[in-house]
Amino acid sequence: MANETKKKTPPRRHPLRKVSKSPVDYEREKKNPPARKRRHRQGVEAPLPELTNAQVKELKAAAHHLEPVVMVGDKGISEAVIEALHEAFDSHELLKVKMRAPEDKQAMAQELATKSRSLLIGLIGHVVILYKPFPPKPRGE
Repeated sequence: MANETKKKTPPRRHPLRKVSKSPVDYEREKKNPPARKRRHRQGVEAPLPELTNAQVKELKAAAHHLEPVVMVGDKGISEAVIEALHEAFDSHELLKVKMRAPEDKQAMAQELATKSRSLLIGLIGHVVILYKPFPPKPRGE
């Protein structure tokens, strides 16, 4: 029996509870959430590619099923909106942004793309589709 290795048992849980974490663990994670992994490296910007018409068409098709991630309100494009765009681009390459009653949709869409350093893929109604590729990984990682 000394040679037998102990099997690691899964954490015990209540037979009627469907989750393996206790409420205490959930509260602990709520107070100290794990650090978000940033997919963009700090200070490194990927150059914006020149897209062909076929690539733009593919990106529009991929964006069809997406929901708007960032909303631009009555105050227009503010620093908070730009910060929300940068955070959204940390985890997504393709985003939808919904504008609320813009005076000039095309100009606001172009301004969003310029300030977020992304490509304007399309504008459908009050929804803007933006694309920003992830930076390439260095060879050492």
